[in-house]
Amino acid sequence: MAKRNLPENVKIEIFSRLPVKTLLRFKCVCKSCYTMFESPTFITKHLHHKQDTNLNHHSRCLVVCCEKVTEKYFAIFLANETLNRFVDLELPKFGYRRFSLRSILNSCNGIVCLYGNLSDKGTRIKHSIVLLNPATRECKCLPQVPERVSYPPYVNYNYDSLVFGFDSKSNDYKVLRLVRLHDRFRKRNLPWIVQIYTLSSNSWREIDVVVPALIEFDPVFNAYSNGAYNWYAMDPKGRLILSFDFHNEVFRTKRAPDFNLIFPMYAFATVNGHFALVLMKNDGLYNPIMDIWVMIDESWTHHSTIAFGPINKDLETPLAIWGNNKFLFKNREGEIILYDHNTHEINNHKIHGVDSSYIYVAVYDESLVSIQGEKWLAEDTTAALDGLFNIFS
Repeated sequence: MAKRNLPENVKIEIFSRLPVKTLLRFKCVCKSCYTMFESPTFITKHLHHKQDTNLNHHSRCLVVCCEKVTEKYFAIFLANETLNRFVDLELPKFGYRRFSLRSILNSCNGIVCLYGNLSDKGTRIKHSIVLLNPATRECKCLPQVPERVSYPPYVNYNYDSLVFGFDSKSNDYKVLRLVRLHDRFRKRNLPWIVQIYTLSSNSWREIDVVVPALIEFDPVFNAYSNGAYNWYAMDPKGRLILSFDFHNEVFRTKRAPDFNLIFPMYAFATVNGHFALVLMKNDGLYNPIMDIWVMIDESWTHHSTIAFGPINKDLETPLAIWGNNKFLFKNREGEIILYDHNTHEINNHKIHGVDSSYIYVAVYDESLVSIQGEKWLAEDTTAALDGLFNIFS
């Protein structure tokens, strides 16, 4: 019986549904697979299928960043779907330069953006940014953020923020730095400094753009959605949502929902396909409450209120939204709390040997997206991760 090959489009459909780990193994032994999996078209198709699947089944992975108690440095822990196993990942090295992690900025299309310092023979380089793809074990240290000439001692930083995003039209990844300086002598803010890094050029540039609102607080977790990064801000007319469009490289605004909340802990998400604002507050008895507002046809609609009750009074900080119905928090004991809104089930998870004061979480979709970097992780760590992901791959 003659051997029959599957049509190319059928192969693509099958392969686009497989985990990244399986595809990487195929790349090593099959030349045609290597060519297919390196194709931008296939990478995009695989990513979109993964995102659609994760939206329905919440099968995303987590990167957890926190400080080790004994060694006093930040580390990355990769967790499985049920949060019952954590693998301690080594931080990337770039030649003789060692990366010292301070926080996770945000994630996009399977790429996680880290912020910290580089140490090179006793010299510490601040404002160091590293991109990594946990699925392909690829990492990249970005060029140093260019600084302007030094400022007088009476001028200091009033606001300094870094965020990461994707320009879908040019298929390029970008990092935005937003800086505001304050002149203490004249008691006024100086004009915003806006800088952009693009992965395709591997360089920074300053852009001349108007920032039309005052950013009061940073979001407590990832605020990237559909090609834009968002902040809760205000202008003379009141409170609004300030967004940076990564393609057009401009800021846009829309009015915030009307509620009486002065100092909110807030974040943004996609809920049932709609842009959503998530607010964390307390009721009159200091029990934590989460309010979710969604934007439908350019108007805000109150989606739901989640009251956690006195038994969960020790919830401190929301960390992430996992899919459509799971929420992650940090409590006063340094545990990660997983709350399922559908079943109202609450599970506590502890990472042993870490300082409970600092926990950051990035939810990401596994992808084949390349960041034009270098390989990261030793063989023994990679083997541990393969065991971790075998649980749910």
